[in-house]
Amino acid sequence: MSKSEKTCILFTNSFPYGHDENFIEKEVPFLSKYFEKVEIYSLNTSHETPKVLPSNVSMISWQASFKFSSRQLIIKHWILLIKVFYQEFKHQPKHTLSSFRGLLSDFLHQIRRAESMINALKKYDISSLVLYSYWMDRWASVLSIVKHYHPQFDFISRAHAFDLYEEDNRNAYIKFRKFQFQNIKHVYTVSHHGEDYLKLKYPQWGSKISTAYLGVIQHDFVNAMPDDKELKIVSCGSVQDRKRIKEIPQILSQLNTPFHWIHFGDGGEMDLLISNIKKHQIEDKVTLMGHVQNDVFLSYLKNEPVSFFLSLSRNEGLPYTMMEAISFGIPIIATDAMGCREICTVQTGILLPLNDDSKSVSQAIEKFAQSTLNTEAFRTGVKNFWKENFEAENNNFKFYKKIENTVTPST
Repeated sequence: MSKSEKTCILFTNSFPYGHDENFIEKEVPFLSKYFEKVEIYSLNTSHETPKVLPSNVSMISWQASFKFSSRQLIIKHWILLIKVFYQEFKHQPKHTLSSFRGLLSDFLHQIRRAESMINALKKYDISSLVLYSYWMDRWASVLSIVKHYHPQFDFISRAHAFDLYEEDNRNAYIKFRKFQFQNIKHVYTVSHHGEDYLKLKYPQWGSKISTAYLGVIQHDFVNAMPDDKELKIVSCGSVQDRKRIKEIPQILSQLNTPFHWIHFGDGGEMDLLISNIKKHQIEDKVTLMGHVQNDVFLSYLKNEPVSFFLSLSRNEGLPYTMMEAISFGIPIIATDAMGCREICTVQTGILLPLNDDSKSVSQAIEKFAQSTLNTEAFRTGVKNFWKENFEAENNNFKFYKKIENTVTPST
């Protein structure tokens, strides 16, 4: 791999602060290997200690500009505001009218951020920049404003799930989407399902949309199968309605095969989950790990025998936890939610209908236990599928080469 001489500016929501974007931490070492320099601008401007970064990666301190009042901003940017809100009204007339004050306040804040970014970007050699937004969300709006006033600044963005599927958002609506598409150079979805969705929604910008899979790092071994006949079932995710974690106790209570369920994650429905575990009398067959660091989850997959990874989500982008599971050769049983069918295939496990009932899911688990999917040979195939499709070094470096060639700023 030849190292790029360019500087990549990575725009994040919180990384390198907090715990919400731990998967970005996995990507940063690859960015640092490919680009001469990486600089991170985060929307989280807290004063907490950031995560340790590679030597050529730095966190840039910045804050939105409050040089002008809201009234002054409206006067200064009235042409842009008319253009953007006319688009919003055409796209979502009822919501734009009912939420006008909130939308205006939000967009004015993105203008404040954009004015700050315009000043920050002046210090760079434009010809050596790659502007990379990890989410097609607030940063996409900020950078679209930058692009509107300074067309020389091209940028690209990934798109995952909440920042991609409008139906997953309040009022089935993502703010300023058409404005973002008009100004973005290219959008890289993390699944083909996401690519197809955006192209169907916005066919006029189809040439700006393609897929670039995420990836996880190489592991030199396959997770060992349990040496007894008890299924070791692992799940990972926030305990909330769309994840359907609370339904798992009822499913497992119908199994004839002995099992032990280990869940990583917590959330707003934790009390309901615990109540359901007690209701179905499986307390001695469940371990709730709670919220843990990603390294703890990976250590478990590395050191403890796991029969399969279970996901019943109603909506997902293309889950990073599933990539991690198959990187150890662990099979998957998952619902057909959005991009999940691209990772849960006949080569890796069992794909369930999206809203399968508890009895059908338990029957699928019983089928798995008695099938060739529950064998060492199948797990080797799972590992090979990961290697061919979701290996981090290969996927990341291919992606960086693409975005370097896509974003060629004008002078």
